[in-house]
Amino acid sequence: MVRQLQNRLPDANFSKSVKIRLDEDLRKSVDLCQKVEAAGVSWIAVHGRKSNALVLRDHPVNYEAIKLIKDSVAVPVVANGDAFTQADVLRIAEDTGTDGIMVARGLLRNPTMFTGTEKTSFAVMREWIAMFEGETDYLAWSECHHHLLRMLQPYIAKEELGEFSALEKRKELILEFIRRKLPDFDTDEAVKVEIAG
Repeated sequence: MVRQLQNRLPDANFSKSVKIRLDEDLRKSVDLCQKVEAAGVSWIAVHGRKSNALVLRDHPVNYEAIKLIKDSVAVPVVANGDAFTQADVLRIAEDTGTDGIMVARGLLRNPTMFTGTEKTSFAVMREWIAMFEGETDYLAWSECHHHLLRMLQPYIAKEELGEFSALEKRKELILEFIRRKLPDFDTDEAVKVEIAG
């Protein structure tokens, strides 16, 4: 597949990448990465879990495997898995020696992560909701709700997040729920108590 892409888009300025999960046999993962490198890939993202790891919290990220792959190829390698804070990113970089860190779920949970904050402030959540002001499309409010669900994780108990998840995706219901659970939501003061997950 990489070779076909390389043949059709030979422009060296066009980045060609792959993302993999680990195989049960780590040697196969290393071999795959060396093969895609030889085929002309620009960089490789490695999710440090096996493909059968559906419930992520039950399967820790294998950073040693990511490091092994990084040490086995010359192209840049990006580590992926469980980067939720700026400190996580720095630790993963140190542990793996990779050229970059992927932080998808971390940034969904806290879009201000790289400012050094541990969780999304209420002001940022209010700004997110305001971006959808005047929007009547159900899909738009579903998107707003989806991201708020992640941002609320440090503030609201897991059972209550389930209740939030089941809400009809309408602004008034979303705000009513948040204000009921987080009375300080409309102030600039964030809740001081973290909810253990």
